[in-house]
Amino acid sequence: MCTVLGYMPCCSGLVSRYVKTSMKNQSNEIVCIEEMTKIRCVKAGDGICGTGEDWCVSPEDCPKPSPESLELYPL
Repeated sequence: MCTVLGYMPCCSGLVSRYVKTSMKNQSNEIVCIEEMTKIRCVKAGDGICGTGEDWCVSPEDCPKPSPESLELYPL
């Protein structure tokens, strides 16, 4: 049995990645905040930024966001 949520082995064609949130720091640089307990199965590496993917989860498929579009990471 496989899953698309990441709690068990991912279904064929999907890989497990930790859920990450894109934010910016005080220097206006993009940082990826990892949620260590959440895993998502995504179709990374296919050249398409698909469902559940963003630059922090699948940088090989998704464009880097603009810092202006992100929230500031609270210190």
